[in-house]
Amino acid sequence: MRIGKLKNYIPLIFSTAGFFALFVLYIFSTTPDDEIDIQLSPRHSSYFDEFGIPSAYNESYISGDGNVMNVRINSRHGVSEPRIVSNPVNPDAMAVVANDFFAEGLATVYVSLDGGIQWKQSGIPLSMIRGDLYYSDPWAEFDLKGNLAYVTVAMRSSEYSRNVIFNLSRDNGLTWMKSPVTVKAFESEDAKFDKPKVTFDEQNNIYVTWLEKTRGNGTVAFSVSLNGGKSFSEEIVVINGGIDYADLFVKNGMMYLVYSEDNSIKIISSNDNGASWSKSTVIAEYSPYDDIVEKQRVIKRSGDKGVRVNSDPQLVLLDGTLHITYSALSDNSEFSDVYYVSGDISGMSFTEPVRVSDNPHSDKFMPAITCKDRTIHILYYSSQNDPENLLTEAFIATSMDNGRSFSCKNISTESFDPHGILVGGSYMGDYISITTSKNGLVGVWTDGRSGNMDLMAGIVGNF
Repeated sequence: MRIGKLKNYIPLIFSTAGFFALFVLYIFSTTPDDEIDIQLSPRHSSYFDEFGIPSAYNESYISGDGNVMNVRINSRHGVSEPRIVSNPVNPDAMAVVANDFFAEGLATVYVSLDGGIQWKQSGIPLSMIRGDLYYSDPWAEFDLKGNLAYVTVAMRSSEYSRNVIFNLSRDNGLTWMKSPVTVKAFESEDAKFDKPKVTFDEQNNIYVTWLEKTRGNGTVAFSVSLNGGKSFSEEIVVINGGIDYADLFVKNGMMYLVYSEDNSIKIISSNDNGASWSKSTVIAEYSPYDDIVEKQRVIKRSGDKGVRVNSDPQLVLLDGTLHITYSALSDNSEFSDVYYVSGDISGMSFTEPVRVSDNPHSDKFMPAITCKDRTIHILYYSSQNDPENLLTEAFIATSMDNGRSFSCKNISTESFDPHGILVGGSYMGDYISITTSKNGLVGVWTDGRSGNMDLMAGIVGNF
């Protein structure tokens, strides 16, 4: 009798099991392997597994070629994602902040007082409790008085927390506030903070922006300090959507946000301190990178390795003109290219994007931009000197006619194989940087000529 009753339930059991199997199949089918993930920096352990514990170099590295000098900034390998800024009061005083896989408790900063030839390392407090504390996506900016502001995402490996942290230096980065300020605190395991930025208005009020990713949705928010960074306001959300990158700047009482969304670079503005924002204006559209490794867009793919790339716009504002550079897949080839576009922010009208290099048969990627005396300088990686499109060098594209044409110069004294320094199959940093000194330019990039991740300064016409 019991067996008979069990037979009656067999169709129901198989029906339920079949439904469950279809449900699991649906879940996996709607979460494809090539879904793009947020570009977080790898954990320290990932670097240690591939390259060991970073060791100190026994000697410095300096090489020259004509009016170009290359200087290794770091004394211990395992550093990436440099951001260089120069002091407007004394442009030969400059600081480089970067990811450091060896750092714990303190973020790493390098300071030069002679235009980039000699560097001194210092540490930036991220918390009063320093143990088991790491960071990623460091960013820095000088205000008009020469104060150096710093932001980063700090995290602990023992708990899934990510906080947006602010600190301030009044001596070019040599010393910092002992008690850093938490601008945005961890709230959910689903929330991932990414690429915080810091900027100032004409009154030296401090604005910190960040991107918060939650289940594929991107939220851009900012917070402002009116007391020199001692405290920050509650966050103000600017925009939600498929945002990949954002950068805020303030000019003449107006706020502007440049961001990337749906393969487009867009801009919005606010005239009421961020309470409301204009409709978006499209600055440029681009072709996204279509090769994917471990949910990251890559170029130079070989098996399960490729160089992680993005189309994040890098920008500088000069006399009301917004200058923007970005990299993307070339419309007419399989290679990555670097583009430039500019526009008048008062009229929200922008030029058509132009390629900064006339070499269409190699990858150019990860650009950064600066301006000096109305001359535009764009730093970028290029493989144009390698017929195999692998070995990589740093180039500077310069325009003296408002971006209508560019001349390009190699500022690397040696090339490197990016595959030799990749962490997790694709990471060698997400950005590089360039600034001006009193008599020249200083570009900084992640370099692999030693077989490890280093920071190289390319100094042009300054020695």
